Amino acid sequence: MDHADDINPDQETPPECWEFLNLHLGCCVERLLSFFLNKYGGCADIPNPVLEIILHAPVYTCEQATQLCPRPEMNGGCAQEMKNLFLKDKKKSFFLVSAAVDTEIKLKELKFAKQASFASTEALREKLKLLPGSVTPFGLLNDESSEVQFYLDPRVVAASEGGGCPTVGFHPNACHATAYMKASDFVEFVEKESSHEVHILNLD
Repeated sequence: MDHADDINPDQETPPECWEFLNLHLGCCVERLLSFFLNKYGGCADIPNPVLEIILHAPVYTCEQATQLCPRPEMNGGCAQEMKNLFLKDKKKSFFLVSAAVDTEIKLKELKFAKQASFASTEALREKLKLLPGSVTPFGLLNDESSEVQFYLDPRVVAASEGGGCPTVGFHPNACHATAYMKASDFVEFVEKESSHEVHILNLD
């Protein structure tokens, strides 16, 4: 694959990372396509696109994603921008938190994790088979023993139940692509395909 036109002016992607990214992108996209084909089939009467996967320059921060990731209009509006945090606590339990970019998350105040801190790059690769910049709930597909607990912004949960922003976008296990879908389909995909419970992130 030629990445000559997919350039992040602020941060270079080492050549040795491209093979890893493309491998895990392909595996994730395959799972997504299988899920959506099984759910919706080839029905021509679906009023809106249910899945859109866009390739773009590799991005490593929310700021870079805002600048370099196209946000398609789906289901009557633009997708909610998300951020994803891979955390550990003092008991060495692991957590993945997905929240809207404007949701303030104070690690010291998280009720489900005592003394939460960011997990290491090594733990990220071991548990979720992800590289820094590619943190995403789709990495839960690689957590076959369900060691990582998943917490989702209540606004996305509400959207999945018919309220709020109906579309979300996440990297499909590689930071040079984003998969967009309805919030309800996202929650269903995570629960069915990764066998992880979607916990509601309580910030009160």
